[in-house]
Amino acid sequence: MPAFEQRLFNERTAMQTPVNFADLEPRGILAQTSGGWYVLLQPAALAAHVRKQTRALNQTRLGDHSMLTLKFYRTRSGADSASP
Repeated sequence: MPAFEQRLFNERTAMQTPVNFADLEPRGILAQTSGGWYVLLQPAALAAHVRKQTRALNQTRLGDHSMLTLKFYRTRSGADSASP
């Protein structure tokens, strides 16, 4: 398979792999906030397929720390779904 086709296949596979919020939240990688946003608590632990499904990225301050918040194309309720 040519390199371009392999990259395309890998990207498509990553976008189709579901985000397992039920696993990421208890492990302390993400924490759900309001409006379908998630605080990213452990950036290094976030899998590549999850990063690729991020629809929006924001930075917020919590005390003296800056934290990244993420919104995804698909959430568990589907309320915040958007077409990629």
